Amino acid sequence: MTEKTIPVYVEWALQGKTLGRAGSRVLACSNGTLSMENFTELIGRFSLGTPDKLPQVSVSYLPSGSGPSRVYYLGMASHKWAADVQTDGGELLERDDDNRPVAVTTYFCVPYQPLADAAVSYQAMYQEFDNIRLGTASGSPLQVEFPVRTGLPAINALAVQSAGRLFSGRPVCVLGAESTTVAERLEFIGAVAALLPYGFRTRLTAATWVRPTHRDHRFRLFFSAAKRDADPPDGVVYWGDPQRTALTLNDDLAHVYDRWLADTVGQLERLARLTTPRSFNREDVLESMDEIGVLHPEPDEREPEEQAPRRLAPFRTPRGAKRIDGEQILRDCASCMQTAQAHLPDLHIAITRLTAQDKSRISPEERRRYQEIIKEEHLFRRDEALGNLQAKLRDALLKAAFIPPLGYPDYCLIEDSLGAGSPDPPLLRMIAGMGMSDMRIRAVVYPQLPEKLIREELDNWYISAKVNAVELINAVAGTWHRPHHAFYASLTAADFMSQMVSDSDLIREVLQHHGYLGPLLQTVGEGHDNTQVYVLNRFLKTAYPYGLSEREIRQILIESAEPPSPALLAAVLLRLARLADAQLVQGAYVSRTVQAMNLKPEMLEVLESRLASANGWPGSRTAGRDPHPVTDQT
Repeated sequence: MTEKTIPVYVEWALQGKTLGRAGSRVLACSNGTLSMENFTELIGRFSLGTPDKLPQVSVSYLPSGSGPSRVYYLGMASHKWAADVQTDGGELLERDDDNRPVAVTTYFCVPYQPLADAAVSYQAMYQEFDNIRLGTASGSPLQVEFPVRTGLPAINALAVQSAGRLFSGRPVCVLGAESTTVAERLEFIGAVAALLPYGFRTRLTAATWVRPTHRDHRFRLFFSAAKRDADPPDGVVYWGDPQRTALTLNDDLAHVYDRWLADTVGQLERLARLTTPRSFNREDVLESMDEIGVLHPEPDEREPEEQAPRRLAPFRTPRGAKRIDGEQILRDCASCMQTAQAHLPDLHIAITRLTAQDKSRISPEERRRYQEIIKEEHLFRRDEALGNLQAKLRDALLKAAFIPPLGYPDYCLIEDSLGAGSPDPPLLRMIAGMGMSDMRIRAVVYPQLPEKLIREELDNWYISAKVNAVELINAVAGTWHRPHHAFYASLTAADFMSQMVSDSDLIREVLQHHGYLGPLLQTVGEGHDNTQVYVLNRFLKTAYPYGLSEREIRQILIESAEPPSPALLAAVLLRLARLADAQLVQGAYVSRTVQAMNLKPEMLEVLESRLASANGWPGSRTAGRDPHPVTDQT
């Protein structure tokens, strides 16, 4: 049977050396669309550096134009010693003036679309190019007949792992392959490329060998003798030993794609048909994974729904499906979290799908439903079994269900979604990182974060004129979703007053209006006595900067609407203008406490008389009167 081929015009260039001290240069090239300057730039950009062993092969790309008219080319370079290159006319310099062997590069540039239409492999390209003899004089582009791919390349576990690693955005370095041939290494590069949608070849660069000292090369997939010094470091795999660098849940998209490929090798023909040009940025990777069904597979009908939890099925989504069922993904997350250890891989895939959603297409009604599911399933709860997936899940939930900046109602819903307790510091840092829209959420979140993380942000907020001490005190005394939020807000108010100058008269007025907040803080700050005293002392220091006089002690401890709390008593003692007034404070506190009791008038009169006699407190209604004896009637 005759092999089916496709004819394509190929542009070419030959780079080598001539006599003299001049370095390598393009000696000849085709006179097509690309100029000698174009080829010089291309060969230099995708250079192997100073070679240490030849022959080698590298693949690259060239975009031309912009917008809808952009055209892509695939490039392939063959690197050999000049002594091993046969030319069609003209002689190549085999050794330079220092008697060192000269390397020669033949570079071929092919329009992408015809290759994509026929799913032409890198091996097929190399086989055709290796038979071409270029001359040392420029000439016309060449017509080459490429075989249409009819079979599938040999796939192994290392190729599958390497394909997944390319989706991480980091280059992949293959070590331990020194004993292999250039043909074997090129075959591996072809296998990895076949495990990606064909369109990624418009951004794929690869080399069968690069010296580790060539730090700044541009190859995404390459073989080498050692790791290069790169920041961030390359992903590394070992020839013949895929288990040594097996992907884990921490590898994000690489692990998701690797896991999908392990069950989907039969889909290689379809990957070859996905020819839309793609780059390796995260957005293109997610869109491509969405297109082929990695991120939103349909339910596995072979497993009944009553079996818990539902497993995520491999690849059943029709081509072109773009809409992701966010509600179902959240249900999947909840199911996986019920038995986290057994279903962490499925949870990772569900999180990746949730992350892949186009947030601009989520309607307000959908977000409301997401929030209901998150609250119902307690998806923000702390679960040590999730490991690093905990942060990824929470980040995905915040971005899918909420629109930044977050408001106080959003914070309350997040807190309700914990099931119990308050948000832990990592979650609070995420909330702060999303941005906070109003004073109430800031007043609750900031006191729960380590001060060194938020000091600068707090200070910027304080001087922004978007908050003041009076507003904070009114907020503390206002209505909160949970009582302890008022306690956190009181800490923020106290911190504000310790950093900013406030109007003492206004602060005094608002504190009087709210009964100096002592009883309120006693209710919402139970178990935090020291903090209550600190907050109230800060309030009184701002309201009464020169200390408390006898008249002001009366206002705070006797004339307030509610009896003072122990913390307020302590704060008053700390703010005395004269230490001699301590006895008055003690008497006022005891007298007001007794008055607040639900006692019979006769009993109250006896107690007040005795208190007045013992303390000399002038504020008692019975000051100066002899105490009555306590009888059974009283």
